[in-house]
Amino acid sequence: TGNWSDPDGHGTHVAGSVLGNGTMSNGQIKGMAPDAKLVFQSILNYTTYNLTSIDLYNTLFPDAYSSGARIHSNSWSTKSLSTSIDYDMQSYIVDKFMWNNSDFVVLCSAGNSGIVGLLSPSTAKNCITVGSSRSSRNGGDINYLYSFSNRGPTAEGRIKPDVVAPGTYIVSTKSMLPSIASCNQSYENNGNYSYCSGTSTSTPIVAGIVALIRQFYVQTKGIS
Repeated sequence: TGNWSDPDGHGTHVAGSVLGNGTMSNGQIKGMAPDAKLVFQSILNYTTYNLTSIDLYNTLFPDAYSSGARIHSNSWSTKSLSTSIDYDMQSYIVDKFMWNNSDFVVLCSAGNSGIVGLLSPSTAKNCITVGSSRSSRNGGDINYLYSFSNRGPTAEGRIKPDVVAPGTYIVSTKSMLPSIASCNQSYENNGNYSYCSGTSTSTPIVAGIVALIRQFYVQTKGIS
């Protein structure tokens, strides 16, 4: 509480993929929607680097919504990455909040254990669940799902993930703390950016695209 620093680096990296404006790279490295604004929510335990207890329905989503956010990007899960789970209470809460707030979209990463099966809350029906394809960087073939990306169907046979996006060797903003634990491989000669891979990195790319789609509907079609 009250601590905005990022000792892990994961949150800084995914935020930059959504809406980094390229300030630290002379405009060369930007997120998908660089003119968007961010509501930042800290859910990391600073001591253990684990997620804190998250009340999605009464705290996390309402706080973001009341602050003006309509796109919520989530690169986390409630279980270990090696454990596939069925539709659970967290997934239900995602569905319920989106059903009751139809102008609010939640994106969830599919998980990184390469298994057939998804992690909560990405098993939700209403959220956009994002898997990871390869990126062209380092010779990757963009037509293939990357091996670490979880894939569906869900336990009851629904098709998930909904979309996949590049998730390997993604370059984005790097935490300024010297002891960050992940996403800390600096990009070439610019220590303000780093590489990272996973469905965590493909999800914010889609979130930024969703922001552009929403902008089109609001500004061009008058649909919110």
